Amino acid sequence: MPSPEAHRTRALRDAGLAEGLAREAPEWAAVLLAHATHHLLLGWTFARAGEDPFPESYEAAYRRMKQAGVPRRARKIHRELTRLAWKARYLCPSEEEAKALHQQAQALWEELLGVLPPP
Repeated sequence: MPSPEAHRTRALRDAGLAEGLAREAPEWAAVLLAHATHHLLLGWTFARAGEDPFPESYEAAYRRMKQAGVPRRARKIHRELTRLAWKARYLCPSEEEAKALHQQAQALWEELLGVLPPP
């Protein structure tokens, strides 16, 4: 199973990929930021809990994150980004809507980095 550092590395890699995609495919940049958030919080949870929190569902992941003490706002950001990613993937947003989704996702990612303390 991946280590906390592997999850963090994946999160930062995905965030970097999102930055590169933002101009050409902003809807996919939003999806990548949601994925980055998931890995960042999984790594944080793993570091706190001392075990790999590989979840069988998003709900199981949320429970484990809460049990490990992931701040409430960080968990809420994760849920918000998951919803944005769903919209980006399945609602076929226009170019303007895709840009707005990415801007929202980017703002949430930056907020997450500010509210998540070291594990």
